[in-house]
Amino acid sequence: MLLLVASRYDQAAQSFVNQWADHGVGLLTSQDLSMKGWHYEPGNPQESVAVVSGRKIAVHQIRGVLTRLPAVVEAELPQIVPHDRSYVSAEMTAFLSGWLSSLSCPLLNRPTATCLLGPNWSTQNWLLAAAQLGIPIQPIHQDIRLGSLPSHCATAGDAAVTVIGDRTLGDADPHLHTHAKRLAAIAGVNLLTAHFSNPTATANLIGAEPWADITNLAIATAIWNHITGEL
Repeated sequence: MLLLVASRYDQAAQSFVNQWADHGVGLLTSQDLSMKGWHYEPGNPQESVAVVSGRKIAVHQIRGVLTRLPAVVEAELPQIVPHDRSYVSAEMTAFLSGWLSSLSCPLLNRPTATCLLGPNWSTQNWLLAAAQLGIPIQPIHQDIRLGSLPSHCATAGDAAVTVIGDRTLGDADPHLHTHAKRLAAIAGVNLLTAHFSNPTATANLIGAEPWADITNLAIATAIWNHITGEL
């Protein structure tokens, strides 16, 4: 089974599961974390049992995981009484982080201490990392005013390159594919989408995210192939 960990409101994840159901794809949401049937032994993770879409699934049946949920937030928990949601959301996030980290199957991406998707980097963090690698970046205008939250302005990119394991996808110059792979490597992720100002070799990096557009068939297929090892 390819397991998607996603928001209960993630329509793209639900569509992906529906489209690939015959291939063995399951969707795990915060609702499953409230159901009976979980069994997790930190010292013996291969004997663990998860609940996926209401069904018990042995961990050894999971071939890989695609995580699309940075954290469990209170809005994900309508089944929990309001005054307990803050505590429960934090506990569910911590549990998912520990459980996902214990899995030996391929993960896109492996959780960090601050985010289930991987590094919890801001646009500034991504651009700083890129600049340190010598990748051209788009300047950001930061606007800070007394009594208001900081904001920044950046032009939306015209080209995107997605890194999935050793593969890259995107209608852009090969130099941009190389930039995206180097950025994924320094961030320690195997799933990344890098946004550039245009598709030419001299384009500036606008930003990046440990995320992919799974509504794109080529990207969805590449994710499946990465998890299963199929071509």
